[in-house]
Amino acid sequence: MNNPSQTVTLAQAFQIALQYFQQGQLLETEQVCKHILEVAPNTADALHLLGLVALRAGKPDLAWEFVGKAAALMPANPFVHNSLGEIHRAMEQPALAVPCYGEALRLNPRYAEAHNNLGVALRKLDRHEEAIACYRQALSVKPEYAVACNNLGNALRDLGNLAEASASFRQALVLNPEFSGARFNLALTLLYQGEYLMGFELYESRFEGGKLHYPASYERHSRYSAKPRWDGAPLQGKRLLVWTEQGMGDTLMMLRYFPKLAEQGAARISVCCEPGLVPMLQIIPGVDEVLSGEPFPALETFDVQCPIMSLPYLFETTLASLPNAVPYLSVPAGLDERWGARLDALDGLKVGLVWAAGKKDNRDIPLRDFAPLLKITGITFVSLQKGETAGQLAETGWPVLDWMDECETFLDTSALIRHFDLVISVDTAVAHLAGALGKPVWLLNRCESEWRWMLEREDSPWYPTLRIFRQKIRHDWSDVMERVAEALFQLAHHDPKLNPNPAAKP
Repeated sequence: MNNPSQTVTLAQAFQIALQYFQQGQLLETEQVCKHILEVAPNTADALHLLGLVALRAGKPDLAWEFVGKAAALMPANPFVHNSLGEIHRAMEQPALAVPCYGEALRLNPRYAEAHNNLGVALRKLDRHEEAIACYRQALSVKPEYAVACNNLGNALRDLGNLAEASASFRQALVLNPEFSGARFNLALTLLYQGEYLMGFELYESRFEGGKLHYPASYERHSRYSAKPRWDGAPLQGKRLLVWTEQGMGDTLMMLRYFPKLAEQGAARISVCCEPGLVPMLQIIPGVDEVLSGEPFPALETFDVQCPIMSLPYLFETTLASLPNAVPYLSVPAGLDERWGARLDALDGLKVGLVWAAGKKDNRDIPLRDFAPLLKITGITFVSLQKGETAGQLAETGWPVLDWMDECETFLDTSALIRHFDLVISVDTAVAHLAGALGKPVWLLNRCESEWRWMLEREDSPWYPTLRIFRQKIRHDWSDVMERVAEALFQLAHHDPKLNPNPAAKP
């Protein structure tokens, strides 16, 4: 290290490694950094860069080892502390990331990226106002920072400030017209606002970010894109493949468009979907073929393809024109009669319950929180809960009927729901199913909601029989349960002043 020529050689090598990293050539970056460390093991910059390579490769534990060593060698370097924060965030430890970003900003108060990253961590901790302040600080330092502008829009939307959020996403697109993430977020915000024409048009950008928005469906998108996308033109004589791309509930929501598809004159309409939806789709009018799982349909078996969530865009859906006549799903007579014989014998109001969605997005409610509902007389409760969280029922010992082990598909569950008086669900897939069957359904909705349920409304333009009970405080379901219990008591005791399905707004 004392030899000037050696110092210059190592410095040049590091610049080569840095260039490789900036070009996304991680293997080459790693090789050069390791060569540097063989010659000079305490080269902090090489350790730091090697940690960033590991982080980008999805190895946060290894990244921590390298960046931690770099931090010990240069504790006054703000970039290293920012990287420590990024590693914590990759390990889903936002609370530990916050002080790392704070130290980076103590060392360099004008470090725009650290302000932005601190905002991201704070938003993850539901500290939205503080996150907004961080994003604004980042933009005051670096006005052209499109990423911070996009993140600001997300935090504003979290708080229901949709107009400001839209403006922020639009500004991000002014700064970077190719920013697919900002375009997608603007789409979601417009959909929240009910601006469907432009919202659904921009929603077509959801695949532009690679696996960014919907990783699970990107493989299908990559494969099927070898064939032309259906553009809404008449389908006379053509074979159309419609493929599901997001959650089960989203697919159920889109099935309302299949009668319109059947009017397009296609030679054949095929649908590729999840196994649990196959029996349901097999009885949808206009569907000629239902495919599921591997292998993917061969490309030569269809002429044009369409992701199912593009149907609202292709049919130019607005709030006024969306097809919301229910029921648009049905149940075969034999299956319906089998469940009817069992359920019609039950006493009182028959209410189905779902207390968990199992998606780790603040949507689950512990079953014990439903205690105020279970105290109401004149009701027979039936579980609609599937998965691991169904075990909570045995833990309570509550008199809730449970036949879900007999329901293997959504069609089985549909037959059960058909004979309920009401469904109360925190899981949106079951809410979609009950709504599509035209059954009264109360959705217990978290603060952040989804564009499908908009904001503030208690009804849904998509389902005339759906009522929404929204959280007022994040992660606090107590107020929701009080309101649901009151409404359920009135319903069970036939209070004519309480309509369980408020008239839909125009």
